[in-house]
Amino acid sequence: MGQSRGQFLTLSAALGAGFVILAAVQLWLAPAQGWWNDEVFSLWASDPAAGVFTNVASDSNPPFYFIVLQIVRTPVGDPRTAVMVASTLMLLATSAFVLSISRTPEWRTWAAIAIAAFAVNGVVAFMFQEARAFLLGGCIVFAAAWQSAIMLANAEAPRRLTTLSVLGALAALTHFYAALALGSLAAGLVVWALVARRRDLLIPGLVLGASAVLVFGAWYAYASARVANIAWIEFSFANVRDALWYVRSLALGPAWLAAPLALIVGYAVWRAPTIRPSLVVFAIAGALFVLLPILISFKTPIIMGRYWSVGAPLLVVTLVLIARDFWSAPHGRAVALAIGAFVLATAAFGAAGARHLMQVEPVWSGAPLVAERGASCAPGSIRVPNQPNLYASASGLPEATFAPLAQAVGSSDCPVLGWAEHVLRGDGYSLSAPEADLLDMVGVTAPAEGVTIARHASGFVILRAGS
Repeated sequence: MGQSRGQFLTLSAALGAGFVILAAVQLWLAPAQGWWNDEVFSLWASDPAAGVFTNVASDSNPPFYFIVLQIVRTPVGDPRTAVMVASTLMLLATSAFVLSISRTPEWRTWAAIAIAAFAVNGVVAFMFQEARAFLLGGCIVFAAAWQSAIMLANAEAPRRLTTLSVLGALAALTHFYAALALGSLAAGLVVWALVARRRDLLIPGLVLGASAVLVFGAWYAYASARVANIAWIEFSFANVRDALWYVRSLALGPAWLAAPLALIVGYAVWRAPTIRPSLVVFAIAGALFVLLPILISFKTPIIMGRYWSVGAPLLVVTLVLIARDFWSAPHGRAVALAIGAFVLATAAFGAAGARHLMQVEPVWSGAPLVAERGASCAPGSIRVPNQPNLYASASGLPEATFAPLAQAVGSSDCPVLGWAEHVLRGDGYSLSAPEADLLDMVGVTAPAEGVTIARHASGFVILRAGS
């Protein structure tokens, strides 16, 4: 009874600490929040006024996240609140799943510690407040990695083939990189099953990999005509370097923290033989997860830091498994506690990295101004460069209020003449460009003295003078 009570208290304390830290970090990050280009698309794709799957069917993104967000937005209303609620539900559902598959008290305790470590990681801190699919993808990768760890540690553990197939399918319907992470993890399981003669791992690995590959293949066959949407991604050494820096700044922190990480992993390989199967499988998964996008990018560039960040749970689970192994070894608790301190250090640096990235994002800062000044404007009054549906989603105004250049009719009563966001023509273009260039960008022909231009880093709003 005393042992059960102690394990319950440890479980509760770990979960509570993880979620409290995550909540505190979100409050700290809140002043830097804003919608950037892809998030505005998410708002449009998840619009409750549209039918389920209606808007997202026109894009190359898999639909699962947008459907989840649309379901949440229906009762919640406010988009930012809906994003936070959806992220909370994703994390709670993942936590419940990971705890449910951890059948022994000892595994449940470490599952709670793993959940806490995942919750405080910088990748989760950043993706939690963002209206994109990457947190959902990371949750699925985390769940699959924990299930794999349980199977690797115990040949008698339930194989949960149905669960693995569902995880693979959900990953494929969330994001390509989530499917890639599970496919890479599946490859690691299959390789270890063959090398170590662990036949109990072969079928689970094949099921996990097949579900991720086949479901994503079906989605790709449906959406392949729209893959041109990613044609703006570049493939170069600088692009790969920047993407890796992005992941490192969130998941790990400064480059010097790679040294203690290597020391932890190296020491585990040397002194903890029981953890080697998991280390080998996760190393194979991580290597494939990094290398395959590089190879694919020689044909179609697909590398972005946000995409690779979906694989960060592999690192989190690896560290927790090493700590678990040392905790139960003679004189190993000091190592386990040191790993815990390392995880907290990476969390602190990751939160700082998240805040920095949010502060430099090209958010649609003109949305509040347009929402306030353009609320009574007639249809077609506000000129935008393109995609009036996104400008409507960002501002909350009816889509009919906005019109691309050729269709704008203007209105003598509308205080907002034009609006442009995501204007990326070099550093500070919107802030430094001549007024004539900005007027021309949205087709406003009024004389410069008749307008006021409210500029921000990645866009501008053209207001009627004196309005």
